[in-house]
Amino acid sequence: RDQSAAIWASMVKTHLLLFPIVISELSLGVVLVIRRFIQAPLDLILDGMRRIGSGESGTRISGMSGAEFRRIADGFNAMTSDIERRNTLTIVLNRLLRLTIENIPLQQVLDAALNEILSVSWLFLQTKGAIFLVENDPDILVMKAQHDLGAPVQRLCAKVPFGKCLCGMAARSGELVYARNLDERHEHSYEGIAPHGHYCIPIKHQDKVLGVVCLYLRDGHALDPKETAFLGSVANVLAVIVD
Repeated sequence: RDQSAAIWASMVKTHLLLFPIVISELSLGVVLVIRRFIQAPLDLILDGMRRIGSGESGTRISGMSGAEFRRIADGFNAMTSDIERRNTLTIVLNRLLRLTIENIPLQQVLDAALNEILSVSWLFLQTKGAIFLVENDPDILVMKAQHDLGAPVQRLCAKVPFGKCLCGMAARSGELVYARNLDERHEHSYEGIAPHGHYCIPIKHQDKVLGVVCLYLRDGHALDPKETAFLGSVANVLAVIVD
């Protein structure tokens, strides 16, 4: 009995000595788990917030783990995308409005305006397009500015009747016309034409169509309300410039 009691006492003593070590290892494990799955994601979010606060509107969060934190990161990235779009809109509109007070020919104004639109990085545009205006004939669009359009397009689209092809449809309806790809509405075609889509945005003052902005999309690009809202705002400023 004495020997059994001694063995039991020794075992209890050993367990008591090991207990703080086990608790310490468990605590370290909990700290590591918190650091990996909670603190590190929070650090990424806080860093992203700091960068947004300093004016880096293009900030995005990546490398998040865990479903909840990924949802937070997705929401944060959506917010920063909206901020970036609003900032871009403000910058572009300010630049266009400055053109109205500069003593430069309308041709140069339209060229500069088209370049401003095509330079917006988050628009899924090909870097080419055109601006049409209505001149003497009230039912004809005349190409007044273009960027990187081939000779066949410049020839075919030098003058576009209202209702003809996509730009003419936009002029006739007074509404934005979208094409995902080369569909049957794309009446002006030529050999070797590359796949593409279009945004054709009417330039209007009140209900009067003054022209159309024709932009080329990557083939298959889906209609994006945020893009069309941005382009509608740009077209409104162009209406002020050309009216």
